[in-house]
Amino acid sequence: MKVLQWILVAIVLTITGAQAQSRPRSSDRDALIGAWHLVRIDAPGADGKVAPAQQPKGMLIYTRDGHMSVQLMYPKSANSPDNEYVLGGYEASFGSYDLDEAKHIVTHHEQGSVRGTFL
Repeated sequence: MKVLQWILVAIVLTITGAQAQSRPRSSDRDALIGAWHLVRIDAPGADGKVAPAQQPKGMLIYTRDGHMSVQLMYPKSANSPDNEYVLGGYEASFGSYDLDEAKHIVTHHEQGSVRGTFL
């Protein structure tokens, strides 16, 4: 779970959303709503340092009514027995979220998640 938290923080910090950028924004919530495409994940290792990694493809979706969904697909070359998070290649989760606009913090409340293998 701690790794997932780091990954979600990294995703939120490194995503870009064409949909959110294309309309006028009146609040942080308005800017967050829509589909976001992953640009990069920088996840710290056991030593706390960020090492270069194979980058997954991914999407993060926020709805106006407070729901979120995350999907990540890692390249086969990123799979390794010593990397439990990437092993299998696919990660998805869904749930709700809260946004503290004053602190600029998004909190995910995961209701379900799955890891899978490449087909």
